[in-house]
Amino acid sequence: MVNVKKRIPWVDLMETIAMYLVVLYHGTIYAENSELDKCLMYFFRTIISTSVPIFFFVNGYLLFNRKFELKKHILKTIRLIVLTGIWAVITLGLLMVIKNEYLTFSDMLKYLWTWKLGWLNHLWYMGALVCIYIFFPLLKVVYDTNKKIFIYFTVVCAIVTFGNSLMNVAATVVSCLLNMGDTFYDVNFFNMFNPLRGIYGYTFVYFCFGGMIPLIYNRIVSIESKKRNRIAIVGLLMNLFLLFGIGIMYSNLLDEMWDVAWNSCGTIFTFLNVFFIFVLCLNFNSDNKLIATISKNTMGIYFLHELFIQLTRPSIMSNPLLCNFFVNIIYAGLIVLVSLAFCIGLKKIPGIRFLLK
Repeated sequence: MVNVKKRIPWVDLMETIAMYLVVLYHGTIYAENSELDKCLMYFFRTIISTSVPIFFFVNGYLLFNRKFELKKHILKTIRLIVLTGIWAVITLGLLMVIKNEYLTFSDMLKYLWTWKLGWLNHLWYMGALVCIYIFFPLLKVVYDTNKKIFIYFTVVCAIVTFGNSLMNVAATVVSCLLNMGDTFYDVNFFNMFNPLRGIYGYTFVYFCFGGMIPLIYNRIVSIESKKRNRIAIVGLLMNLFLLFGIGIMYSNLLDEMWDVAWNSCGTIFTFLNVFFIFVLCLNFNSDNKLIATISKNTMGIYFLHELFIQLTRPSIMSNPLLCNFFVNIIYAGLIVLVSLAFCIGLKKIPGIRFLLK
């Protein structure tokens, strides 16, 4: 069982990395001034695809290895739903002021229901997490009583999600080689036999695999650290280049930029990269207060960061000298720190702190 009161350094580091990558993705400010710039920026975005999957992975590790109480879990799930709704209303109201774009009541309801792109779509993570939490009591019972069935479920989920995306890539490659001109991007090859269609099904794989980490942890750490680090780095780079190639292929075929950061979340390549990042994070044994603090406040930072991005990005992008990759790296870090500071401050206000925990 995981000690909920004791910080786990690699967990803190993974959550900090994930939070930074989320902000880096949402807070893109750089301009691609040349083909070389475009290629470099596009390659870097392949690593961003691991951002939210890391959260599901860590969440699974923590929850499956804790004592389970159904009543507390139900209350926690309801609380997540309520918090998401409250923050959706807060975010919508503040963004209307920031954007100076005031919506009618009818439009507000529509935006809330559809999680409008550019307004509330960043909250999709909360919806996916609630879907997992709904099934978690069943998964937890199986996990505790029959690991073989649990592994079977995880593998099946991986086949109909990661396997399906891989089939799309393979079919597209074959189509290109045969000059057929067909592009397979989001085809559901399992059709009605895919139990995870219509939801972010791949999130179940990250979540369940996180729960399985204790089963293989000792084997991983028994490998000499330098050797496992080399394997993880080589594997990580290999998958990044594969995602880069897939992204370029789809971008050319679709005649528009294929969002490799978002669209790669459900691929086997990003899944492996999450694992390789986990392996590399095992080297981190430091009790770093900043990283631990960010990790403890990821929920609050997640809710707040989009507001600060929307507030500051227009001014930054109006200055061409600031619209570059290196400034973007610093900008994302500053957004994380500002969101963290506001989160800590708001938690000290009675009646408000429950919105950020």
